[in-house]
Amino acid sequence: MRTNNYRGDYYYCYCTKCCHFEHVISEALKNGVHIETPSEFDIDLIIKLYEQGKISTSHILIHNGYKTEAYLQKINRLKRLGFNDSIIVLDSMRELNRILEISEGQVKIGLRLATDLHPQSDYYTSRLGIRPAEILDFFKNKIAGNKKVDLKMLHFFVDSGIRDNLYYWGEFQKALKIFVELKKLCPGLKALNLGGGFPIRNNLGFEYDYKYMVNEIVRNIKETCEAEGVREPDIFTEFGKYT
Repeated sequence: MRTNNYRGDYYYCYCTKCCHFEHVISEALKNGVHIETPSEFDIDLIIKLYEQGKISTSHILIHNGYKTEAYLQKINRLKRLGFNDSIIVLDSMRELNRILEISEGQVKIGLRLATDLHPQSDYYTSRLGIRPAEILDFFKNKIAGNKKVDLKMLHFFVDSGIRDNLYYWGEFQKALKIFVELKKLCPGLKALNLGGGFPIRNNLGFEYDYKYMVNEIVRNIKETCEAEGVREPDIFTEFGKYT
């Protein structure tokens, strides 16, 4: 970020699902991480950590996964405790009405952008999320002007991971295009969440240039935003296996 004179901030989110053990999460929290949750069970962990003084209301919480009523009720409990930076990421357009029915006060949300899976995938279809062709109309029709909803984040994740190939960069550029178009409509949109996907060493021939990939990601975001005249976003990641 310094090399590219990048003006946004970076937030490393710990995925509770990658290891639920208290001593592991406690160690992660000592290093200034924020938290990503995939289910209601993980909210119980956050509340326990809060009661022990290991997590504070200044932490940012990202809520992914299927939003059951119990999950949303527990997110409400976090808000009552003072966790005001709690962002619910929508996996589909249908989730918004359910969230608004249960949630208390204004809700900070993220939108998950559906990406096309790699052509070699066993199931070549879109992942969870809202398709690029629908996401702008969804914002205009359901979010813009709704005082109960505050769009903060665009969530983008490629199932095959962050790799230096044409497929990844193609999907990445699509996501950046959607981000800048949404940003022009919604000044409060300030975060781009890259999800997880950093490869890890699982064979003796493993080679991966982390420094190069990080620089290319940051450079691409910076250049796209400058070309479109919008401020570059804060970057979030939710590395699971890598963590």
